[in-house]
Amino acid sequence: MELVKKSIHMNRLKNRVQSEITLDDDFIVPDTKSDINGVITSEGEVAIDYVGVSDGKVNVRGRLIFRILYMCNESDRRLHNMGGELEFDENMLLKDVTEGDNVNVKWDIEDLSIGIINTRKISAKAVVSLEAMAENIYDMDMVCDIDKNVEGNIDFIKKDIEVSQIAVSKRDVIRVRKELDIPSNRGNIQSVLWSTVRLKNTSVKLMDRQLAISGEISVVVLYESEENAMVQWMETAVPFSESIDIACSEDMIPDIDISVSSANLVPKPDSDGEQRILDLDMSIELGIKIYKEESISFISDMYSTACELVPTVKRITYNSIQFKNMSKAKVSDRLKLDNTNGNVMQVFGSDGIVKIDDVRVNEFDNNIVIEGVVYVNIMYISSDDSKPVCVAKQVIPFNHEALVNGVSKDSMIFIRPSLEQLTTVMVGNNEIEAKAVVVLDILAMNSMEAEIIEDVTEQPFDIEKIKAIPCMVGYMVKRGDSLWKIAKKYYTTVDNIKMVNELTGDEAKEGQMLLVVKESH
Repeated sequence: MELVKKSIHMNRLKNRVQSEITLDDDFIVPDTKSDINGVITSEGEVAIDYVGVSDGKVNVRGRLIFRILYMCNESDRRLHNMGGELEFDENMLLKDVTEGDNVNVKWDIEDLSIGIINTRKISAKAVVSLEAMAENIYDMDMVCDIDKNVEGNIDFIKKDIEVSQIAVSKRDVIRVRKELDIPSNRGNIQSVLWSTVRLKNTSVKLMDRQLAISGEISVVVLYESEENAMVQWMETAVPFSESIDIACSEDMIPDIDISVSSANLVPKPDSDGEQRILDLDMSIELGIKIYKEESISFISDMYSTACELVPTVKRITYNSIQFKNMSKAKVSDRLKLDNTNGNVMQVFGSDGIVKIDDVRVNEFDNNIVIEGVVYVNIMYISSDDSKPVCVAKQVIPFNHEALVNGVSKDSMIFIRPSLEQLTTVMVGNNEIEAKAVVVLDILAMNSMEAEIIEDVTEQPFDIEKIKAIPCMVGYMVKRGDSLWKIAKKYYTTVDNIKMVNELTGDEAKEGQMLLVVKESH
């Protein structure tokens, strides 16, 4: 007898843990920069440089990279920028993690504050949260059929399960290069003072052996022009479309994490030799998981009338995707800006990011409730000459219900939020109407269990046991019985029971009397 096995490629989330770290340091203003009179805005991002995995522990090393836009002293009145880095080395206890496991680390900046110690020195304080997720990727063999090479009959019963196999699990980077033209009504670029580069309206599509990614790159640039060092600005959205070769097909399910790993804007001359082009060089990091759904029929039990079959049974855990879809939430609010920085004369740029605070499962209504916020940065021209450019940081909360079938409180739910669009319009004195469309990429997965047969050994019958079973017996079918169970108990076959009792179907009815004839002797 030879077992026919099927190998299943699985991934399992072993554990996840969160850690919060506080960073604090002082920084000297470079000699090439003017004195600081006031901070207009600040921004930070985290670079993970090293992730080390050992038994029960993950070591994460990285840097918080911050930058600020500030006003110079009263005699200068110009804008300048500077930046710095706060390094960290964090050990996170992660139960069951072992060397060789795949550990993915995500970060979030909970708070970043910049204080002015004096005109040549600042303090930077930040709270960074880290989340480490340990994943084990493994192969699992299931007995799906038998080549019958033993004398006599082998009978078996099968079960069907829906398995979501991991077809692709990898990280990749795509590079996007674009040239941005300065509008004709704006001056030439002398130096870039501030810029924000965000992704929005992103989408992914699986094709035959290709992964296609498209969307828009939202760019807001504040720069110093060559004409009397005037401050100018530009806001634009640049479409992009890229693809990478990958072992996938259209019927698979993508779960892609898309983020900007780096974005550089460098002024360059146009064909007339004037600095009117911004060269955008951007790297987009992809965390790629692609699942293949498959219905698998495996042998759950077996016996033979010629020998004793002793199966080795193993209880396994497998994943089954219950839901994968996009849900959109419309978010809007009227924002009243503080007039201590003067009145809003003109909004020239805005950008935002989405964060999820809580996810609750409602099993009875087949939905999940998602709570989150949109952090909006509004850049505007102020009526206060001492602060000509200002940035207002606003928070818009939202609450969204998404219809999700087959999800329970034990389901693993992964949500990737992003902005499809964001508009900010002045509607009154220092009042801004902000409208956004938040895209929620939802993946819900259930962890299931089943008993499978790993191997089978053949042994001679226990003669005394076989002799103790009557050669012929009248049997009344009980609740939960099947012809297969009865045949296995009395060492006969389903076909034999059907023939002796002149049955046409495969079902046994409760209370039915059957004549069962043993085949093994």
